[in-house]
Amino acid sequence: MTAGMGHFGPASVSNLAKDLRLQLSEGTDVKLNIEDYSVGQVVGYALDFFIEKYNAIYLKPSSPHTFEFWIGGYGSGGTRGEIWKLSIQNGKPMVQELVKAEDDQRLVWGGQNKAISRLIHGFDPEIMPVFSKVLSEFGLSQEISLQVVSRIMQYLPQFETPLVHSTMPVQDAINLADFLVDVTK
Repeated sequence: MTAGMGHFGPASVSNLAKDLRLQLSEGTDVKLNIEDYSVGQVVGYALDFFIEKYNAIYLKPSSPHTFEFWIGGYGSGGTRGEIWKLSIQNGKPMVQELVKAEDDQRLVWGGQNKAISRLIHGFDPEIMPVFSKVLSEFGLSQEISLQVVSRIMQYLPQFETPLVHSTMPVQDAINLADFLVDVTK
């Protein structure tokens, strides 16, 4: 899954993802041991790959711009899937993060997230800076206000509407994904 920049120069992200897959599976530049690898290692290779492609762009996009790319799968010894996200923000690589592992049954989304956040969490994520400002108006320092808002954000997964389950039929998951795309549009 990808969000943000749709191309790096003349190359679409779709084509770049195919090039990455080919490089990982058949290339000589990347030595991925198919007998012993983790999804995290694949993500590391992917981030290096996309940074190289980003740096090769002759005319860089104007800021702000982001590129997000999710990689999911199983490591060579894995029995449960993982989903990792890598991102590039204004040309700078961000930390790769494991966003979903094992029996985690939360939804994962990116890109234009306002509509889905409203549906799943029950509020607009852009309310948090306003909430911080209101706390400041009631006498809390800016630093404390930001800490309170940050702490609230940590508890959001507890308030998610549970829409997925590990035993969910694949077609239901596909229908849910289609619905969430329609909500976003």
